[in-house]
Amino acid sequence: MTTVAVAPTASSWPGLEKFNLVQDYLEKNKLLITEINNNHEIRSSEGLARNVHLIRELNNNVAKVQCFPESSNKLTTC
Repeated sequence: MTTVAVAPTASSWPGLEKFNLVQDYLEKNKLLITEINNNHEIRSSEGLARNVHLIRELNNNVAKVQCFPESSNKLTTC
């Protein structure tokens, strides 16, 4: 007998939508950090100038994730 994993739904887990939104921001932040690091290592004037925009976007994303304190509290207890 095989067991089939069933993805949780918003009705079975009330925090799922917020969790998915936070997860999306974390994935975006990972990509931003990678690009920021690459630009920093190359040290081209264009890349460093672009980092200003990327760091602002990263900071905005972090602020948005902090708007979900109940999600972050639950994540730290996992």
